[in-house]
Amino acid sequence: MRRQGTLFPLAQMAGVTKSLMARGRLLERISLTPEGISIDEVVRGIDIALDDGLPVLNFSFHSPSLKPGYTPYVRKDEDVTAFYDWWHHVLSYLAQRGVKPTSIADIDANILR
Repeated sequence: MRRQGTLFPLAQMAGVTKSLMARGRLLERISLTPEGISIDEVVRGIDIALDDGLPVLNFSFHSPSLKPGYTPYVRKDEDVTAFYDWWHHVLSYLAQRGVKPTSIADIDANILR
């Protein structure tokens, strides 16, 4: 089972870089984005994050990816369809896992001060 752990912060303190750890297969970074990340990869990242109890998942994409031709991720109309399909699958999976959307105000209200 893969989990987030303390290896990365400890390695950073020792001066080991993320890229060196990734090349040695000690670290895998899964960005939560439809841009270059498959549904299977992002579901694995979601599962790791949720199983580790992370309270917030932040997804991102470049807004020009909403139309073909402006980013390398969405070059043609079929890519736009795939882009939206990615979101449909991911949002459906999040709902199955009981994840609900939130707002900055909700996050701020729940931060322990």
